[in-house]
Amino acid sequence: MSCTPSYLIYIENNQYKAKNGLTGNVDYSGSDASSVINSAINALTNGGKVFIKAGKYTISTSINIATSFIDLEGEGKSTKLVPTDNIHVIKIIAPLTRVRISNLYIEDTDFKQTSTAGIYLDQYNGQVNECVLENISMYYTWGGIYTRDLASNINYSIMACSLRKIRINQYRGIGLNLYSVFDTLLDDILVTQYSASSNHAFYFRNMLDGGDFFMNLKALGKQDTMGEGIHIEDLSHCWFTHCYADKFKEGIVLLGTVDRVNFTQCGVRACSDQGWYVSHSNGWVNILNIEARDCTYYGLRNFGKGGNVNIIGGDVRDNGGSINPASGDYILRVKGYDI
Repeated sequence: MSCTPSYLIYIENNQYKAKNGLTGNVDYSGSDASSVINSAINALTNGGKVFIKAGKYTISTSINIATSFIDLEGEGKSTKLVPTDNIHVIKIIAPLTRVRISNLYIEDTDFKQTSTAGIYLDQYNGQVNECVLENISMYYTWGGIYTRDLASNINYSIMACSLRKIRINQYRGIGLNLYSVFDTLLDDILVTQYSASSNHAFYFRNMLDGGDFFMNLKALGKQDTMGEGIHIEDLSHCWFTHCYADKFKEGIVLLGTVDRVNFTQCGVRACSDQGWYVSHSNGWVNILNIEARDCTYYGLRNFGKGGNVNIIGGDVRDNGGSINPASGDYILRVKGYDI
């Protein structure tokens, strides 16, 4: 622990306890970990730190964070949160600012979740601003990290947040499902599928004028999956660097309004259909050092349908087809790649 927490959560004699960091008293205790953790968080009306010691914590109702300046931290994979019902394990509820969640392990080996996520950011009533999610691992959750499905609106958005060192392993629904996210950094995120019936690994939508940076994203699927590695829809002014998708139906898909979106050293491999599928209605897409290899059909499909695409450099080979550009008003510049 970097500092004395406001509350220390621990297990003693099969009871969950919350010790007050200022008084040393156990303010809350019981057999329900969710209730003890939520009581500690709710007591911090002006913010503070809740540190969860190593142990297995069964979560029957969502851990709700609806107050700004809350820091929820565990001891890495030793702090295990296990849902006992179809719930979001942690909910961040807007409006709030400067919430940090780190060093936690969320696991649903009993498949209790059927439509929910490990962490859910609910921006329905305003902005989730300057939130940090870091060093979090999940196994077998239905979804990894979700935001509410809203139209692009900066007043109801995820703003200036950071998601780093996230591992979403064996997800069963959608791995990372983000809507209305602006000026946010995603870095070092690995998402792996549970089965071929799992859906998309990364789903990004409604981020027009987003200003987001996506770095070191990796999606690993099953060979005959129906999902997509990285799905991008209605997105502009964003940057993708070192992002990869392997063994999905389609690796990287761009749909809707996609404008001023830049890719650098991003690629796909071993997709059962197309590698890259670009069918955006308008706008510019720039791709530097593209990769598309070992895909069953085209490495690059439908490029330039209604929009403009620049590709400079890369490696496109060993696919069923190399490049299948769409007809229509587009600019497709390709040079320096090996077919």
